[in-house]
Amino acid sequence: MTERTMLRAVIADDEHRVLKLLRNLIDWEAMGVRIIAEATDGMEAFQLTAKFKPDVLITDIRLPIMTGLDVAKKIHSLVPDVSIIIISGHKHFEYAHAAFKHGVVDYLVKPVDSSDLITALDKVKEQKDHSDRLRIGLRNQAIVNDLFFDDCIHYKTTVTSVDELNREYQFDFQHDQFTVFVHYFTVEGDTESHERLFNKLKNLYVGFFRDIDVATVYQETQYGLLGVANYPEEAKTELYGAMESSYERMSVELDIWANLQSTIVVSDPITSVVEFPTHTRRTLNALFSKCVQNYSRTVYVSDFHWDDDPELLVETDRIQLVKILERFSTADLAQWVRDKFRESRDVIQSKPWTAYLLATSIQTFCRSILPVDQDGAGDTQRSRSLLTAESLDELIRNLVGDLNHRIELKYSEKKNKDSQPIMLSKTFMTKHLAEQISIEHVASAVGLSYAYFSNLFKSETGITAGQFLLDTRLEKAKEYLRNSSYNLSEIALKVGYTDPKHFSRVFSKNVGVKAKDYRRLYS
Repeated sequence: MTERTMLRAVIADDEHRVLKLLRNLIDWEAMGVRIIAEATDGMEAFQLTAKFKPDVLITDIRLPIMTGLDVAKKIHSLVPDVSIIIISGHKHFEYAHAAFKHGVVDYLVKPVDSSDLITALDKVKEQKDHSDRLRIGLRNQAIVNDLFFDDCIHYKTTVTSVDELNREYQFDFQHDQFTVFVHYFTVEGDTESHERLFNKLKNLYVGFFRDIDVATVYQETQYGLLGVANYPEEAKTELYGAMESSYERMSVELDIWANLQSTIVVSDPITSVVEFPTHTRRTLNALFSKCVQNYSRTVYVSDFHWDDDPELLVETDRIQLVKILERFSTADLAQWVRDKFRESRDVIQSKPWTAYLLATSIQTFCRSILPVDQDGAGDTQRSRSLLTAESLDELIRNLVGDLNHRIELKYSEKKNKDSQPIMLSKTFMTKHLAEQISIEHVASAVGLSYAYFSNLFKSETGITAGQFLLDTRLEKAKEYLRNSSYNLSEIALKVGYTDPKHFSRVFSKNVGVKAKDYRRLYS
C-alpha cells in the first residue's frame, strides 16, 4: 500500500507501556495504517488531532486534563472526518453509550485484543470508503449539474427529448413537463453562513416536492439556488401552489439569518426540453429586474413581456470606454456610465432586467481592458453587489465604485511598474560607487535610452540621476570618514574618484567643510 493511500492515526494513552503495547499489537502497515503521533493526555490528543487531521484517533477514555470522550465531543468541529476508537478499562453500558453518541466508531475494552483492534480498523476503512464514494458521487453530479445549467444559460444544449437529456447529463427525469426556478437570497455573514443557507433551502425544496412526485436538479450560483423541477401534468397545480406558498413558509423557517432577503422567480411550464435555454434565461432576467423593481416575493416569468433584447453595449461605447480607461480618469468614467444609463432609460423602463445586463456588460468590458490581480473574495463581492442593488441609483453607484476601484489599482500598478527602472538604477549606482560609471552607463544597465531615463528619473525623484549619484558618493564618503581609518586617497577611490585632490574639492564644495575637518568633527 502506498504512503498516499495509507490511513493516518494518532494514538493516546497516559501510560507509555500501553502506547508501546498498541504499537506492537498488530502489523499496522499491513493494515494500511501509519501512526503519525502519540499523546499522553487529552489536551495533547486534541491538539495533535487538530494539527495533523488524521483519519483515525485511538484514545483511552480516561486521560488527564481532557477525557477521551471530551476530545471526541470537541474535535469533530475542527476535524469532521476523523474516526474515533475509544479504549476503556470498563465494560459498562453507559460508557459505551456515551462514546457512540459522539460519533465513535468502536469501543474496545482493556486488555485490547489484536483481533478486536483489527476489526475496529476495518470498520474505519469501510466507513472511509463509503464516505469517499459518496463525496466523489456528489462532486461528480454537482459538476454535471453545473454543465447542464451553463449549457442552458449559454444556449449550448442540443438535446431534444427527455431520454436524451437523461443520457447527456446523467439525470433521472420521468416526465415531459418542467419548471425552472431561482431562489435568490442575500444574508449577512461569511461564506460558511451562505453555504449553510443554500443547503437549508435545498432541503426545504426537497421536502416541498417529496409528496407530489417532483424530481429536481439544483445548482448553487451567485444568484442563489437555481433549479429545475420535473413533474407529471396532474401535479402542475400542486407544484405552483407549493411555489406560491414557499416564500412565506421559507421566510418563517429562515428567519434565524440576520437581514435575510430573498426572491423566488418561477418560469412558465416547459413542455419540451428544447425550450430550456429560453426559459432559463427568462427566469434569470426576471430576477435581474430586482435592481429596478426591488421585489422580495414570488415572481412569475409570465408577468413580463418578452421579445428580443436590444444590443446594450455598441462599438462606439467600447471605443469611448477604451479612451477613458487609458486616461485612468475615474471622474470621466463615472459621468460616462451615468450618461449611458440615462440614454437607456426607455429600454430599462420597458425591460427592467436590461439595467443589470447593461451594468454587467460594462463591468466585463472594463475588466478585460484593465486586468489586475485582486483579492478573489473582494472581486466576487463587488460583482454580486450589482445584483443586490435595491434601486437603479444603487446599481449605478455599485458599478462605478467597482470600476473606480479597478482604475485605481491599475494606475497604482502602472506607477509601480514605471518606478521599477528608477529603483533598479539607484541600486546599480549604490553598488558601483567605486567604479567610473556615467549616467549613460546607468541608463543602459536598466534598459532605457539616456534621454528617457534622465527625464523619468527627474520626474519621479525631483533630482537628476547625476545629483543622486553625487549625493550617494558623498554620503558614503562621510560614513568612511566617521567610522574608518582609511586615508583620504583610499576613501576617494572607494567612492569613485581617482584623483584625491578632485575628491577633496568636490567634498568641500558640497558639504561645506574640508574632508579632514569633517573627520575631526564627527569621527
